[in-house]
Amino acid sequence: LTSDTSYTGKNASTVIITITSPRAPPFVDKWLSDFSTTFRTEHHLWFNVFTQCSNCYHFGHYSNKCTNPSSCQWCTLPRSTRDHSCPTSTCHLRGHPCSYFTPRCFNCDGPHKSHSPACPSRPQHHDLSDEEELEEVVMVI
Repeated sequence: LTSDTSYTGKNASTVIITITSPRAPPFVDKWLSDFSTTFRTEHHLWFNVFTQCSNCYHFGHYSNKCTNPSSCQWCTLPRSTRDHSCPTSTCHLRGHPCSYFTPRCFNCDGPHKSHSPACPSRPQHHDLSDEEELEEVVMVI
């Protein structure tokens, strides 16, 4: 896979072995021995352009790796969804939409929550070429 000169002077290298479900769970957070060394296995999240963040509601990453400010999925204001409050002074419901409120999508500004499967801004499989889809699916975070 590589020439002798490309690893001259290096003391370590990385090997990634991918095991996909349903065979993966027994290997997560275990210790495996090989090459006279013990290795700890880790669980990595796979994401692609269809993955939607539950912090900022953009597509293409998970919330645990999000560096964007929080956004409410109901009103798009810069706050966590759990801190959502109705703009009507007589309503005291927090963290949920109420009958006085019309949701607004962060991605398309439409009258639905930002996680709605019906959002026209949600990436569609037919919008991508086979190469683009494959390229996005193999990314590991």
